[in-house]
Amino acid sequence: MEHPKAQARPLSIATGSPPPTPASAQGAPLVVPRTSLDEWAALLAVVDCGGFAQAAQALHKSQSSVSYQVTKLQEQLDVPLLRIRGRKAELTEVGRSLLQRARWLLREAAAIERQAADHRRGWEREIVLLMDALCPETLALDALHRFEQSAHSATRVRLEEIPAEGALSRLLAGDVDLLIGAEVPDGYRGDPLCQIEFLPVAHRDHPLARLERPINEGDLLRERQIVSLDMRVLHQKTQVLAQSDAFWMVSNVDKALAAVRRALGFAWLPRHRIAAALDEGELYILPINAGAPLQLMLYLTLAGRESTGPGARLLSDFLQKAACSDEVTAPDPIAPPLFRGIRT
Repeated sequence: MEHPKAQARPLSIATGSPPPTPASAQGAPLVVPRTSLDEWAALLAVVDCGGFAQAAQALHKSQSSVSYQVTKLQEQLDVPLLRIRGRKAELTEVGRSLLQRARWLLREAAAIERQAADHRRGWEREIVLLMDALCPETLALDALHRFEQSAHSATRVRLEEIPAEGALSRLLAGDVDLLIGAEVPDGYRGDPLCQIEFLPVAHRDHPLARLERPINEGDLLRERQIVSLDMRVLHQKTQVLAQSDAFWMVSNVDKALAAVRRALGFAWLPRHRIAAALDEGELYILPINAGAPLQLMLYLTLAGRESTGPGARLLSDFLQKAACSDEVTAPDPIAPPLFRGIRT
């Protein structure tokens, strides 16, 4: 029976040219590799495990199967990847170069499978974490490291440092998953995360540091105070802003610290940001009789208790663990959550 011409697959035998290369949706040639991930995984196991027998045990395959895959890989590439020295297989120079790229390839393939599994379980594609400028960077980075190590690296995390006013508006707009800040908006619950201690400091060459007695309010009023805008919440909740016109307002803690280091004034600064300068003797803690230490609690707020995804909840747990492991910023274990207009 003669097949219809429409089903014929032309091949230019006279010129020896191959069939047309399939094209992707974007029009670019679609390249189908001749080697497989299993073959590269077999080679990687032989190298990392120290031999074919050990690789077979690690891959739960027979030794002959692993040997066949590596042999087939070398035949497909038409280059030697391994050389046998005694009873040990060693990578050739080209094998070492190709295996480095193959490691990345296998990691990417595993990441694709994890992303698909996370999607089935409802994991978010991206998590947005807003952090108050006063929050220690090490706390967030430690939590992010734990999150990445939990095999959910397919979920992207966007970490932003933002002033308190902007953070609250972003949370209310619904484009934030987690918020670390000193304020909790109405209708939300904030769990205590970390406690920031503030110290009155000046440069060791500043006049206040040379007074050999306790410092009183009059001494402070005669000197310039450096005030940071990102500590506005602290100023609102305490009386640390001197009742004097002799102060400079700067945009953030880093600029306040820079001014203090040049002996341009004194400031209340977070302990964790000035620890190194204190240890080196560059900054001096002013002996102010102000009673209890000045502290500010930062809260961790989830955008929505019911709608929060599993990724954001896991990152929230890691943030709490990171805060509790930091002796400088660990919150009081009996500190209650902060509620704004909602029932407990």
